[in-house]
Amino acid sequence: MPNAWAAIGDSFDYEYESNTLTYIVTDDANNYVSVLEGSISNSTLIIPEKVQDENGTEFSVTAIGEIAFYGNKNISSLTVLAKNITINDNAFYNCSNLTSIVFKEDVQYIGFAFFKCKNLSSVVFNKGVYSIFDDAFSLNNITYFEIGEGTPPTS
Repeated sequence: MPNAWAAIGDSFDYEYESNTLTYIVTDDANNYVSVLEGSISNSTLIIPEKVQDENGTEFSVTAIGEIAFYGNKNISSLTVLAKNITINDNAFYNCSNLTSIVFKEDVQYIGFAFFKCKNLSSVVFNKGVYSIFDDAFSLNNITYFEIGEGTPPTS
């Protein structure tokens, strides 16, 4: 059901697991948002499946925007709970302390997102991944990469 308050382009903050992230509405008919940026106080960043704005309207997280966490030195681990998410270009570029990533649900697309995360050593997709850009994980130190047996999402 469409919300009565938020329009495409509106943004709001939502705190989850001690980190406050800013979300931007990308589809007001279906209540979809993208992570715009974040204030990271906890080295573990968790991207939730659902968030709420200040009016209590629930939104599904469908993307992490370009340069959302560009160069962030505070993030050491990333867990993505959102379903069918898209990780856009440079979202985590040069996050040099990032060591591990776990995607709990199906992933739609990963762009040129994790370039130069030099300490990144482990990437796990618990379910499926539909598409990964060739250089999405370039210039890092991955020693463990797993893709589960989930069904890839459909477009």
